[in-house]
Amino acid sequence: MKNEQVQYGNLYWHIELTEPRYKDETTGVFVWADQIRVGGLGELIVSGKWRELKDDGTLEKPKESEEEQTTLVIAPGQWKFFHPANVFTDDAFCIDSWGYK
Repeated sequence: MKNEQVQYGNLYWHIELTEPRYKDETTGVFVWADQIRVGGLGELIVSGKWRELKDDGTLEKPKESEEEQTTLVIAPGQWKFFHPANVFTDDAFCIDSWGYK
């Protein structure tokens, strides 16, 4: 997997924004990160540790001394919710079925 975004986290997350970033776009944003947390002012903070890409395309484990880097901050009131997502379907991976037909 040669994808630089993956090098900043081992989890795939869905963030739902309150409005689309651009006209005719959905409000869902997908990011790779080790963690997402809500800051003291209600901002959403996305962060992760850098992973080196091996010659075979796999990623090294992050070094213990590696500090987590903030890769994205979304202002308060600009996001609705977030959850870990399935990399194949973008659905919440903890949900077996939404009950839709």
